[in-house]
Amino acid sequence: MDNAENTKGNRHPFVNTPWVFEYLGGMLQESVDPRTTAFLYRVAARIPGTTVVPDAVDAVGRHGVAITLNGQAEDRQEWIFDKSTYAFLGLRDVTREDTAIGEAGSVIQTTAVLQRAVVDHVGDEPREKS
Repeated sequence: MDNAENTKGNRHPFVNTPWVFEYLGGMLQESVDPRTTAFLYRVAARIPGTTVVPDAVDAVGRHGVAITLNGQAEDRQEWIFDKSTYAFLGLRDVTREDTAIGEAGSVIQTTAVLQRAVVDHVGDEPREKS
């Protein structure tokens, strides 16, 4: 599809907002550089339709604040952050309505970031904290 067809008369090309949100969430999971993470937060804040979930729980039971955007299906992805440091804790997918997967509010998938580290070579293990 060329840009003219996408824009339908607009100057802005069509953007699949839920896809962009989920892509940024994947980048947040992998980012170790604070500057990159801060950049991703700023980009996410500009996505129309994002909302705050004041109490979300990651895969290991840590409570945090989440940013969410309703997805294309019957679910929404929540990015969970520590309430005081805003460190990325993990994400979860939650059903928005009753479906074959579960009732509205059911957690479909959840993750937790337990450690982040930079190593010199692929296959190296992070050093223990002293």
